[in-house]
This record gives sequence, structure tokens and C-alpha cells, in this order.
Amino acid sequence: MCSPMSSQPSAFVTAALLSVVTATLCQAQTPGAGDIAVVATTSTPAQHLLTDQFTINVSGFVLASDLTARLNGTVTAADHSADVDFTRDFGMNHETTRIRADASWRFKPRHQLRLSYFDNDITRTRKIDKDIAWGDYTFLANAQVTAQDRFTVYQLSYEFAILHKPNYEVVGSAGIHLSDQTLQLSGAATVTPPGGSPSSASYQTTLSSLSVPLPVIGLRGGWAFAPNWYLGGSGQFFNARLDGYGGNWWDVRAGVTWMYNNHVGLSAGYDHYASRLEVNRKNFQGELKYTYSGLLLGITGTF
Repeated sequence: MCSPMSSQPSAFVTAALLSVVTATLCQAQTPGAGDIAVVATTSTPAQHLLTDQFTINVSGFVLASDLTARLNGTVTAADHSADVDFTRDFGMNHETTRIRADASWRFKPRHQLRLSYFDNDITRTRKIDKDIAWGDYTFLANAQVTAQDRFTVYQLSYEFAILHKPNYEVVGSAGIHLSDQTLQLSGAATVTPPGGSPSSASYQTTLSSLSVPLPVIGLRGGWAFAPNWYLGGSGQFFNARLDGYGGNWWDVRAGVTWMYNNHVGLSAGYDHYASRLEVNRKNFQGELKYTYSGLLLGITGTF
């Protein structure tokens, strides 16, 4: 026969075990730090593009471009108002491969900073079939002329997620877009000095540079539609007149990313950029029309 004293230890152990089980169940059902760890371990690879703090994408851009420009002269601007079609006259539309890089920092779940960089440098030499007027220079027909276009884009944007869910987000953005463009023509030409008459030169080069820092607004969306697949798209637009510049530009991009694991993926997409810029400044007075578009193939990393 068990005495009352001998049954007390068993009752105490049983009560302790019940207390531990109850506490464990309550902790599992109560939101807290434990839940965050569970969500992090069960997130799909594609969802990491919506939650990780840092995302980096580096892509090779198979590019086709279209460029026309006009540079007014300082002496006889009326005679130098025709557009120069760099695409037709120099073959600037030939496909080239360039690099585009994007990096984002999600410092809060619905707040990000995004930095983008793109560089395109094309040089073509052609025997031109007509005179080409560029500023105060006229490049002569039947001569070898070299055209170079250097185009660089930097952009820094702040993004706010209007909608932010585990599988998708819709984001509005505002930031600064800087386009730095340089056009150069080299070859046999005639030049008209101030107050003088045209004179021949065996080799002349004209250089016109544009640096255009402008505000930009945009909209971006992303959807993790399958465990390893992410669909994204963005659009940006600007139209204004400011400090000697006037015109508009827009950039539309869409693509898909396959996440190999939680932190590394492969991406493919398409980007189209178009701009029309009128400039009335000391170093450039004229008009620039520029478009580029092409396929983007790249690698994505998150952490």
C-alpha cells in the first residue's frame, strides 16, 4: 500500500510535465520571436526577393539602339538645323552587349533604396554619302568619318511598397536620374570661324556632352507566383523643362527570375528606353532623340 508521502513525488512530476507541455503549446500559438524563425525557414526561394535586406542583379544587355541628334552652330545656326541620323549614317543600331547593374537595400519591410547603373559606348567609322552638318563643322561627303556615342545612366530612387504581401508587392518610387551623353564626330571637315568664311581642315573633331540630372517617378511590381519563380516589371517617366533642358523620357522593363536557392537566381527580361531632349545651353544647343531596347540575361543575389 502506498503511503500519502510516496504518492506526492509522482503527482509533482506529472504536474511539472503538464506545465511544460502547456507552456510549449502556448508558445507555439502566440506570435513572437519563434514565429519569425519559422516563417524565415519556410519562405520559398522566390519570396526572398520580397523580404531579404539586400538584392543585387548584374545583367548582360543585348542592345539595339536608335539615335538622331542635332547640334546648332554658334555662327550659322540656321544652316545647321538638320538632324543627323547616327543609326542610318554610321550603323549605330548594330547589336552590342553591355552591362546593367541594379542594387537595392530594403531597410524596412516596405521601404527601399535602389541604385541603377547602365553604360553604352559605341564607335563606328563609315564613308558618308552626303555632307553632315554638326555645329559649325561640316563633315564632307565621300570621306571616312568616325562617330562615337558614350551613354551612361545613374539612378538613385526611394521606393515605398503601396501593397506588400508575402507573395507580391506594388511599389511607388521617386528619385534622381542622371544621363551623361557624349557624341563625337571625327573626319575631314570644313569649319566656319566667328566672322569668317568656311575653311578646309584635313581632320577635325567636335565634342558635345550632356549631363542631365532630373527627378523621376515610377511604379514597380513583383510577384512570387511559384516557389522558385518571380515575375517583375517596372515603368518610369519624366516630362518637364528645367534650366535649359526640355523634353521627356520613359523606361519600361519586364522580366522573370528563377531562384536556384534562397539567395542565388538567374534572370531574363526585356528593357525599352526612349528619350527626347531639347537643350539650350552653352555647350550644347540642339535636340537629341535616343532609344535603346533589348534582352537582359543576368544573375541575381539576395542576402
